[in-house]
Order: sequence, then structure tokens, then C-alpha cells
Amino acid sequence: IDGRSLSYEDVVAVAQHGAEVVLADEVLPRLTRDRAVVDDVVDRQVPTYGLTTGLGTRASYALPREELEEFSVRTVRGRANAVGAPLPVPLVRAAVLARVNGLAGGGSGVRPEIPRLLVDMLNARVHPVIPELGSIGASDLCQMAHVGLVVIGEGSAEFAGEPLDGGTALRQAGLAPAVLGPKDGHVLCSASPLAAGAGALALHEATAVLTLAQ
Repeated sequence: IDGRSLSYEDVVAVAQHGAEVVLADEVLPRLTRDRAVVDDVVDRQVPTYGLTTGLGTRASYALPREELEEFSVRTVRGRANAVGAPLPVPLVRAAVLARVNGLAGGGSGVRPEIPRLLVDMLNARVHPVIPELGSIGASDLCQMAHVGLVVIGEGSAEFAGEPLDGGTALRQAGLAPAVLGPKDGHVLCSASPLAAGAGALALHEATAVLTLAQ
């Protein structure tokens, strides 16, 4: 995964057939450089939405430096309120892969440990339980927050066909929860990877139908 060349066939290979996911060599250095920008903004206390300030109507509120890590955790917990039946595992895998791809492309400022853990979760088949319905008005915030919960060892996940709490699923897979830094919680919930993953799977199915019809 390099953040530039993911195809819908790649999504299908990972989501439906369990193909191994590997970050391209250039990804972690790119993320490290981007993270240095975030750290600099934090160190200089530059007002920056969702990083050194609150979110939404709290955007004008300056967050104390000592609260930034905890604010990342609260960002995830406060948005993990989707409801309904759990999404099917292939769709969950497609969504997580799409988020990894988006992060790999750079620009988010996420700590490199976060996409590395998401890749490890895919390869170990630790699948966050994501309820199907939820919206705060933009992107896949509610649903992806449930992925974020598992990243920090909370929420629920499926491992080896068994539903478990997130921390137990990670431990049984030989993985450790991530410690969120400033902005990481916002990044985990942001963008529309669920829609992108679903679109890739739908495109695959449509292509298969058209091929059969020819």
C-alpha cells in the first residue's frame, strides 16, 4: 500500500480473500515527516482545528497542551455511536484497507504507529465490529470511530470467528493497543473509507455481472 495505486481488485483481494497487506517502503518515512509538522504545531501552540482546538462548535476553544492526547481518545469515544446490525467482515476489511491507503498517501499527520497497527489487524484478521447506521453529518465518522475503539483496546472485535472486546482480540492476535497522540483520534474517525470500500466491492460485483452478460 503506497497511498497512490490501490485498485478495486486489490480491495477485493484483501477484503474477500485475505490477501496480506504490506506498507510500501516509502510510506513510513513520509508519515514521519508529516508527523514532525504536527509536533511542531503542538510545540508552538499554533491554533489548529482539531489539533490544538476543539471540534465543531468548540473550534474556538484552545485545548491545554496536557489534554491533547486525552482529547484524541475522547474524540474516538464520543463518535462511536453507530447503531444497528454489524457490517459484514468483508466490508469492514475493505473500509480499514481504504483508511490505511488514505493515511499512507500522507497529509494527515498521523503517528506512523496507527496505520501499522491497522495493517497488523488486517493481517491477523482482527475485525472491528462496526454497526451499520450512524451519521454526524459528514464522512463515516460514527462507523470509523468503532475501528478507533479497537485501535485503543476498547470496543468490540471479531477474532478467529469469535466476538471479543477489542483489547482481548488484540492480545489474542499478539498485538498491543496504540497510544494516541494529538490529532490521532480525529484522523482515525475522518474521511469516507467505508463508502470507498463499499464502492470498490460494488464495482467488482458490477464488473462480474457485466462480464457474465457479455
